[in-house]
Amino acid sequence: MNRSAFITTLVPAIAIAYLLVKFSELPWTALRTVVLLLTVAGIAAVAIARYQLGNCFTLSPQARTLVTHGLYSKIRNPVYMFSAIASPPCSSTSTAPFI
Repeated sequence: MNRSAFITTLVPAIAIAYLLVKFSELPWTALRTVVLLLTVAGIAAVAIARYQLGNCFTLSPQARTLVTHGLYSKIRNPVYMFSAIASPPCSSTSTAPFI
């Protein structure tokens, strides 16, 4: 795995861990538990998808080689799909108004 793929995979995981520690004193409701599980599952799946890309992952759009193994044999864009699964739960529990 190249360096940019490793960094962009690691940063979201660190951010989730930071948020867990920062907001751990809030009460754990059923909604909050489901949101946490969806977010962690989505981030883990994104990490797996990026790992399976190997050296084909770049931050800029470039076609290097076609990846046809692992998650990419079943789903066309697993990074996008799992990012979409992980993102809405994060924003659904926000108490700040969207401006």
